[in-house]
Amino acid sequence: MSEKPSYAMLENKIARLEAKLALFETLKEEQKVNHAFLKILFDIIPSPMFYKDINGVYQYCNDAFSKTILGIPKEEITGKSLYDLPDIIPQKNADIYYQKDAELLKTVTQQSYETKVKCADGIERDYHFYKSTLVVDNQILGLVGVMLDVSQYKNTLSELDKINTALNKVSITDRLTRL
Repeated sequence: MSEKPSYAMLENKIARLEAKLALFETLKEEQKVNHAFLKILFDIIPSPMFYKDINGVYQYCNDAFSKTILGIPKEEITGKSLYDLPDIIPQKNADIYYQKDAELLKTVTQQSYETKVKCADGIERDYHFYKSTLVVDNQILGLVGVMLDVSQYKNTLSELDKINTALNKVSITDRLTRL
């Protein structure tokens, strides 16, 4: 037959349980603060950002993504995949994004690529995507992506190419007239 715990032993167990409960409450409060901090940080970043789970379902996105890219409230994006938004994400783009996501989710890695994106204002722009798998305890839980609009950069490069071509023609013409 087992011995009944003494009063002192019970008091000691209660004290340990109270300490664990206090630690749990502290961790719970820290988790709330961390969650609020990350949400604010995510939303104030001016570049479009999103988080998808392992099944390719949007779990979160920032204001820049919802307003600039898709043009719908975040609440209408969360819980949906690329193919659940056919009126907003054209099939050809969804196929590209899906293929890239599938490649990324196979291993713990990062990914970077450029593609055209039809934005909420109807204009197609060049975006550079930066994505990374989200890993916790060596398990891939999903992916996080950031989009950088490189349209102006690409337009500037194109303009510079035109100017260089024109300058080269002028330079050649100038040399020929000197001969």
